[in-house]
Amino acid sequence: MRRSGVRPRRFLAAAVLLFQFASAAFAEERQPEPSTDAPAAAEPENLVCRPAPGRLQGLAQAPSGTAVIGEILVRNDDVFDPTLPAENRWLFRIANRLHWTTRVPAICSELLFAPGDPYDPQQLAESERLLRGKRYLHDAGVQPIAVHEVPGGAQRVDVGVTTRDVWTLALGVGVGRSGGSNETHFSLRDSNIFGTGRYLSLARDTNVDRTETALAFLDANLLGRHGRLDVQWSDNSDGHERQLELARPFYALDSRWGVGGNVHDLARVDHRYSLGHAFDAFALQRREAEVWGGWSNGLSDAGRATRYRIGLTWSEDRFQAVEGTHEPLPDSQDLIYPWVSVELAEEAFRQEQNLDQIGRTEDVFLGHRATLRLGFTSGELGGLSNSNRPSTFILIADADGGRDLSDRTTLLYSIAASARFTGAGSENVRLGASARLLRRNFGEHLLVASLAYDFARDLDAGEQLLLGGDNGLRGYPLRYQDGTSRLLFTVEQRYFTGWYPFQLAHIGFAGFADVGRTFGEPAVPGSDLGWLEDIGVGLRLAPSRSGLGAVIHLDVALPLAGDSSIQSVQWLVRTRASF
Repeated sequence: MRRSGVRPRRFLAAAVLLFQFASAAFAEERQPEPSTDAPAAAEPENLVCRPAPGRLQGLAQAPSGTAVIGEILVRNDDVFDPTLPAENRWLFRIANRLHWTTRVPAICSELLFAPGDPYDPQQLAESERLLRGKRYLHDAGVQPIAVHEVPGGAQRVDVGVTTRDVWTLALGVGVGRSGGSNETHFSLRDSNIFGTGRYLSLARDTNVDRTETALAFLDANLLGRHGRLDVQWSDNSDGHERQLELARPFYALDSRWGVGGNVHDLARVDHRYSLGHAFDAFALQRREAEVWGGWSNGLSDAGRATRYRIGLTWSEDRFQAVEGTHEPLPDSQDLIYPWVSVELAEEAFRQEQNLDQIGRTEDVFLGHRATLRLGFTSGELGGLSNSNRPSTFILIADADGGRDLSDRTTLLYSIAASARFTGAGSENVRLGASARLLRRNFGEHLLVASLAYDFARDLDAGEQLLLGGDNGLRGYPLRYQDGTSRLLFTVEQRYFTGWYPFQLAHIGFAGFADVGRTFGEPAVPGSDLGWLEDIGVGLRLAPSRSGLGAVIHLDVALPLAGDSSIQSVQWLVRTRASF
């Protein structure tokens, strides 16, 4: 009887792991872990961040009383830790052998410091956050591990970098449901190709809008110089999408310059919605391009950075009638304009666990960030083709931040606005603001209350402000209500069980209630149903060995208002970036 209970457990664990490494074709030879007690010269070369020739000359010239980075020792742990009894199983050991471990040069290239640089604790802390944000790593740590006195009164600080890999090569097949609509998903992806940190995926998705076959490639550290190459290609049942971005962004708070450009070509069929049903359709063809360059004085002693950018943006929209077109087509629009922007950012983070993730270290931003971008166009630059107005100002702004209200309560906020201003007034005005209150209760569980408000006026034809099961009102069909503004209040009690079956996924639960509505004249007269409410419960699965970096939601929601066509119970299966 005892053996019959063990086999299903092993079979289930094997099934969970099989889809993640069945396509692996190579196994990398395991290297011994570095010992911080051994001399730096005894470390294998591929476990040490090697300096460029002559880089350590600064150490000999360092003034007395200063500190300089010495050796950087990397310990890159595998997916499973065989030193832990719960993970020292034959299946997990095989998985480690088949996993292509992140290469040490890929980790070193993400660091903001190198041997011979001045020692700066801020750069160590930010490097740790940057590594933790990589989808191919579960966690990361960057700490000083030894201090050596050198001739001349300076110090050499050796730094230890520890990381833990996750599964990145995966074959995914899934079905999702939200807002009363089903989705299917098939993908083959690797977010850490051959251990280099590059991302490649092939996916086929079917949803209420279209069937899409997509190919994506991302190199977020192009040539090891913090460059970015992002390629997106898709062939869809109603059109296509192509996007290319090449940039050297402001990758760190102390970055002094950035430059970039992107092009985007999109063709698809869009729909207008009311009460969850499409009542109009039109074909959209959009082409866009943008180039920019920027500079900064870096991070100040007060922990703030200011960045300035200048750029040029061009866009072109064309519309055509298709089957299902009933309303007048939107007017075509061309827009080309130069712009300037200023960005303010602070160094203010705190490490937490069990907020928006389960069992992962989270970097909570508790400072203030803001961006303001202002553009201008006139008839000489192209302007708006559907008007005779000679001058148009384009405004885009956003801000976010947070603060601790007490030792157990945190407030997070965000706000965004965009508009075009002409001599005749404003158009395509959008304003959105949200706030979240996070309160620890019942020990280390979490109560989350959020309030979001959005406002729109004189939107470009074809665009709508919608509210439904796909954007927060979980008990209702997707795109259920429309209007010129919307308000949504959500309260959610999150429970973190500590249950970690097969050492593969963390388990959590949630109870929630949503209340919201749209305001203003809806697209279809008489479709305004006022306030809508729902309640529900959900199961949360957070895979700890997967490079997906997401949380699987299994929810049951009960709508408490609405029209008679709504199902009395809404079943939702979704993958989200957070709890």
